[in-house]
Amino acid sequence: MDFTYILRSLRDINSHYKDIILESNYIHENDIISWPNYRSGILNRKIYGSEYQKLIDSRQYSFLLFDKSFIQFFFEKEGDHITKAKLAYYPVPLKISNAYNDILESAEESGLDILEDLFFGVESWIDKGIDVVNTSHIRLDYDSRVNSHSKCHLQVGAINEIRIDSQKLLNPFVFFDWIVSKLNFEEYPSLLKNTRFQENRTFHLRNYLVTEVTQESHYYLSN
Repeated sequence: MDFTYILRSLRDINSHYKDIILESNYIHENDIISWPNYRSGILNRKIYGSEYQKLIDSRQYSFLLFDKSFIQFFFEKEGDHITKAKLAYYPVPLKISNAYNDILESAEESGLDILEDLFFGVESWIDKGIDVVNTSHIRLDYDSRVNSHSKCHLQVGAINEIRIDSQKLLNPFVFFDWIVSKLNFEEYPSLLKNTRFQENRTFHLRNYLVTEVTQESHYYLSN
């Protein structure tokens, strides 16, 4: 899987999912595929709603979907080899409509100090007009230079302690299709009936980067 193939994958996303995409924002400059004004890193120690809004405001995405969720694709290479990659999905923050009552009930039933602290924190947020959300992002990371853990892994949110090792780095088309197939877009079922789409999806499913899994990893994604 090289940059020529990745760029074709991105073009196929634009072509097939045009009725789902609100904005395409990826760029290719020299040895990097990313987006304008790219900023590296994950916003740790932030409420997800705040993280999401900061990324949206600064247009830190490759594709913005019609439901205002977005997908990031970052690839870096040296010569003909991909050295780093990030494929991430950021859903729209899901507001918890009954958070106040739910946490109050749990705190009263359990008597745990941590839940009482959480309850008073939520009470303060609500008083200030801040919504409580129950969402985070998901990402597939790859770094060919890493030796302390497997080079490719799946992570949820900013939980850096838990990495689900992966034997394969997916290409953008497959990652994009995996995400949108779960989002109940009304345009997706008709897309599945398109012969050209099926042909391209089959092609992309066969193209991925096989990565090294450490010997210490007993559990990892392989298919």
